[in-house]
Amino acid sequence: MMREMLHWDRKYRAKFRFEFITSTETWLSQEILDEVKVRYENTFVVELDIAAREEFKLIEHGLERLWERKIINFLVVELV
Repeated sequence: MMREMLHWDRKYRAKFRFEFITSTETWLSQEILDEVKVRYENTFVVELDIAAREEFKLIEHGLERLWERKIINFLVVELV
């Protein structure tokens, strides 16, 4: 499976000139492989839009986690 993943990674990068981005919550290799195969058929404009939305989801999730940690740290300091 890893060989096939590398193959599709190279094809995707060659076609779109950026790395494959997904915000899937399940990091199952087969699901990611299936998704890259489907999205490979997109035009550049369509895929750029999808990749931008996926990147935004990842950034949003990271900021939510950061905000949660900041709130917890604030509450701990206030209670001490």
